[in-house]
Amino acid sequence: SVPLLYDSETKKVLAMDSWECIKFNKDDAHTEKYGNAAIDLRVPIEQNIQNILDQEIGPATRCIAYSYLLDRKSDGGKGDHAFNKMMQKSVGCSWLERFIVGFSPVRSALADKMYSLMCKNKEHICQQREALKRAASKLEGILEKRPVGTFYADKEMKIPTLAAMATAALMYPVLFNDEVQSVLYNGKKEIEWDDLPMGYQKEILFWRGTKLGRLSMEIYQKFRK
Repeated sequence: SVPLLYDSETKKVLAMDSWECIKFNKDDAHTEKYGNAAIDLRVPIEQNIQNILDQEIGPATRCIAYSYLLDRKSDGGKGDHAFNKMMQKSVGCSWLERFIVGFSPVRSALADKMYSLMCKNKEHICQQREALKRAASKLEGILEKRPVGTFYADKEMKIPTLAAMATAALMYPVLFNDEVQSVLYNGKKEIEWDDLPMGYQKEILFWRGTKLGRLSMEIYQKFRK
């Protein structure tokens, strides 16, 4: 499971969920260093926002992104090429995983299985796209009415909250911004814009133009260095 919090002294797994991991830091410090900024851990994430992120935003963005990357026929095979390149270059993949995925037949079988689980079919993908639009509209409404106390901890909007960071993280699959590549690929930009299928490019440009997309991009640009 990712993320995972492991205690090397007790040899026990303490948490296997993002929100559970956060709880271990929350009581010990007011802020947690993130890039060149501090997240204010004292501002709790509202349950309705957490539910939207966990149940609507996350599943939808993953489904949309994988619908292009796991489709071996997408844009003349660009999806398959991009998926393989991501796996080969990711610091999170072991040499064995890279070796296995490097074989086209194995990668095809893996992609087909992942597609059936995460994307299912064209109808489901369209439903998830509409679900993401509705969920984004909900969060944009909250952001517009009261950004301070939900997405920012201060009136100057210099200190993001857990809600802001979680939103940016879960929106990444449909934003594909360079700041995350530096983390995934050991400080390098390995996946070029032209590596992505045309449909995925259009999807990314659409979501970058939304209010929620702009908030997420701003969080990355300001705080993920």
